[in-house]
Amino acid sequence: MKPKWLEKWFPPFDPEQDALVYWRERILFGLLIGGLAFSPIAVIPSVVLIIKRGLWLLAAVNTVALAVLFYLLFSPRLSFFARSIGLIGTVYAISIGVLTNIGIISGGSFWLFFVPILTSLLLGWRAAGVAVLLSAGTLTAIAFLVGRQVIGTQLPFFVTLESTLATLGNFVLLNAGATLVVSIMIHGLERVICIQRETAEQLRHEIAERKHAAAALRESARTYRQIFENIQDVYYETSPDGILLEISPSIRKASGYTREELIGKSLNDLYADPRQRETLVATIIARQRVEDYEVTLKDKDGSLHICSAVASIVPDEQDGRTRIVGSLRDITARKQIEAERQRLETIHRQLQKEESLGRMAGAMAHHFNNHLAVVMGNLEMAIEDDPGGSARRGFLDEAMEGARRAAEISKAMLLYLGEDLSNLKRLDLSEVCRQHLPLLQAMLPQRVCLTVALAPLPLIVRANAHQIKEVLMKLTYNALEALDDEGGNLGLTTRRVRADEIPKTQIVPADWNPASPFLACLEISDNGRGIKKENLEKIFDPFFTTKFLGRGLGLSVVKGIIKSWDGVVALESAPGQGAIFRIYLPLTEG
Repeated sequence: MKPKWLEKWFPPFDPEQDALVYWRERILFGLLIGGLAFSPIAVIPSVVLIIKRGLWLLAAVNTVALAVLFYLLFSPRLSFFARSIGLIGTVYAISIGVLTNIGIISGGSFWLFFVPILTSLLLGWRAAGVAVLLSAGTLTAIAFLVGRQVIGTQLPFFVTLESTLATLGNFVLLNAGATLVVSIMIHGLERVICIQRETAEQLRHEIAERKHAAAALRESARTYRQIFENIQDVYYETSPDGILLEISPSIRKASGYTREELIGKSLNDLYADPRQRETLVATIIARQRVEDYEVTLKDKDGSLHICSAVASIVPDEQDGRTRIVGSLRDITARKQIEAERQRLETIHRQLQKEESLGRMAGAMAHHFNNHLAVVMGNLEMAIEDDPGGSARRGFLDEAMEGARRAAEISKAMLLYLGEDLSNLKRLDLSEVCRQHLPLLQAMLPQRVCLTVALAPLPLIVRANAHQIKEVLMKLTYNALEALDDEGGNLGLTTRRVRADEIPKTQIVPADWNPASPFLACLEISDNGRGIKKENLEKIFDPFFTTKFLGRGLGLSVVKGIIKSWDGVVALESAPGQGAIFRIYLPLTEG
């Protein structure tokens, strides 16, 4: 354990305390311990001198000075000011003792010279000024006594007043100059320490503010990180050229990718069609911000998702570059629900329409057939009673021909209702189509090219060969009417398909469900004008037509025939993109 006096001299430095006071105390300690440690250098010669010349008063002064130094160093109760005064007084006493006992030409002058400088170091420039005056007065008094031979030896430069004043002036000038230099240095240190203290206080204030700001920033960052890591939507930042700079962890749930797998890579790899992103970026540049912009993205396993994007251009404050910042929300399920709702609404409308049309068409067909039977029966009897060649016979033949055409319309209505199930047989759909190819090619103008791709393996269905021919003829005729005068291309294809490949929309009957996992598909396509969206639901209605001439029964008859075979007709078309009619029939094994 350290003694109390040592703890007094070696306290830990406290940044809050006055640094100049702290180092003045260390200087005082250094002078005290140095004075004691090096005192033998001056004491030993002094002892010899004292003994030879009998200067016992000087011996007493030196003895008391050493005792005072010990007391000043080891007394823990003394304050800094008391120790400083004690040390300065001891040095002053030694200088007086040496000057009065040995003379001016001795070390006494140096001790006296050191008094103001020591005072300046320990007590400041005001006390140093007093010490300079004290030293000058002391030296003047001693010089006066020496000049009057009261003490010491007569010196030639103290004989006259002028020489005395010159000697004293030089001493005072040098002593004051040295003291002034030390005082200025101490004062400068005080100013520097004051400035440092003010700067330190300002720094502490700024550090406290920065700590508060840093704590707020950490809290904000923590909140942001929690939001960033727990949001359901996908937050992202990209460069204008599509390099992913940041993306939220929710991307893993949305796509199967991790943040680390995507950051630094091109966002184009996530788009099902990279041109979508080019369009999106162009829209953002034009509008600065987009909302509810739909894009289709690929998952890690290749599956597609429809997402709604919100994005805007944000300038980077650090480097001035721009970034695209936005979020993605997976709306695939919502789109599927909307599509299913639209499909069900379409089915509902079609079923309502078919129900009403079916009732009307059925009643008309049966009543029409009954009345036609009467008309045709009477016409047949009239023809039998009328010999050929007469004008009346010609009228009867024309009436019979009109009645037969009316009967065909009635038959078409029954076909639309799917009530004609006569002569159903197991047929190879591809073979029946192959047999009717010459007839189809004979229908085509020279400007129209027919491409045929029939399945090599049999596609066995239960159907009527004559009605298959009728379906081919009506669909081919419908496709030809869609072509312009410059001609075009038709396609005839048969193939085997899975039930899950059949689209759920734009099919008739709308409530159809596949009866087997595999079906035969008959496809007839054209590159004509296509069908307007508002006409897609009406195209199979009886008597609906967009042509100037025509009865509007062709596609409705096709629908009725396929419906009677438990099949379905799917339509794919858009204005200017042609049309594709696909007929799906159940495959039969027995």
